[in-house]
Amino acid sequence: MRLRTKTFLLATFLFYCLIPQKTGAASNGSPPTKKESGRVILIALDGVRWQDFFDVPGSRIREDDPEPQPFSAYHKVLLERGVAFGNREQGSRVRMTLSGFFSRRKSLPSYQAILAGFAQPCADNACPRIAVETLPESVARRRQLPAEKVAVIASWPGLARAAARNPDGIHLDAGEPPNTEDPTAELVIRDDARTVEVALNHLKKHSPEFLFVVLDSADHAGHEGDRLGYVEALRGYDATLLRFLSAIEAMGPEEARRTTLIVTTDHGRGSWGNLWKIHGLIYNAQDVFITATGPHIERPDGRNENARTLYHADLRPTIEILLGLSPTECTHSTCGRAIKEIIPADR
Repeated sequence: MRLRTKTFLLATFLFYCLIPQKTGAASNGSPPTKKESGRVILIALDGVRWQDFFDVPGSRIREDDPEPQPFSAYHKVLLERGVAFGNREQGSRVRMTLSGFFSRRKSLPSYQAILAGFAQPCADNACPRIAVETLPESVARRRQLPAEKVAVIASWPGLARAAARNPDGIHLDAGEPPNTEDPTAELVIRDDARTVEVALNHLKKHSPEFLFVVLDSADHAGHEGDRLGYVEALRGYDATLLRFLSAIEAMGPEEARRTTLIVTTDHGRGSWGNLWKIHGLIYNAQDVFITATGPHIERPDGRNENARTLYHADLRPTIEILLGLSPTECTHSTCGRAIKEIIPADR
C-alpha cells in the first residue's frame, strides 16, 4: 500500500507540473494579459466659470460680444468623442471638494483635494505644502516611473504646494524666477503662453504617462476686473486645448489610442455684477466642470447629464484606473469615486 500511495502521489505531482493548465483569462490556455495602462493629460484652467465654458445664455461676461462661444472649437471635439459634466442648465453638476462649509473657494484647497483624492485641511491659498502622498507621487512610485514621466507644469507657483509632499520623484515646474539677482526670491506667475510651450515640449520630448498642466491667465484677468482680458484668455484656452489634441495625434495611433485628455477648473466665480471678479466667499463658486476626450469614450453626446453630483476628488481614482492602477485606498468622508463615463469598458 505504501508503494502504491507513493506512486499515486508522484504521478499526481508530475501531472500538475508538466501538463499546461487552463487560466481564467483565455480559453486557449494562454497566460492572462496584463491590464493595459493608459496615459492621462490633465489640464486645469484656473478660475473659469462653468457658465462661460458652456456659454449659458444670459450669463456671458460680455453680453455684447459678437464672437462665437469661447470654447466653440473644443466643444465640437467633445460632441464627437468626449463627455462633459457641470452644465447645471442641463441637470449636471460638478463641485469642488471642500473640507467644510466655511472653506474658501480658492485655488490651493482645490488643487490639493484633486491630487489627494479627498478634502485637505486647507482653507485658502496660504496653506503649507500638502502632507499626504499625491496622485503624481503615487503614479511615479507604483508604476516605477522616472521623474520626467510624471510631470506637473504650472503658471502659478503656489501649485507646488499641492503637487507633491516630496517633489523629488516627479518633474515639477511651476512659475518662473523674478527679474532679480536675489537667489532667495520667490517664483512669480509665468505667462500662460510660456507654460503651454514648456508643457508641449515636455510632452513631445519625454512622453509622460501623467502630465498635469495648470494655466492662470483667466483667473488673473478676472481678479483685475478685465472683462475683455478674461474672454480673450478663454479663447486662448480653446486654441490651447486643440494644440494638445493635435500633439496627442502626432504621437501616433497607438499612443493616441491610450491617451485621455481631461479638462477642469479649480473654482468658479460670482454670477452677477462685479461679483464675477471674486470667488473665495461666493458659495456657488464651488460649481465647476469636468470634461474628457479620448478614443475609448463611447458616448457621442459631449454634454452629458449625470445621475449623481460629481466632485473634484473623483478625478484621482478615475485617473488611477486610466493609468492601469487600482484606486488608492481612501477612508475619508470626502473620498472620490471613479467617473465611469470616462473609463474604458475593459478597465
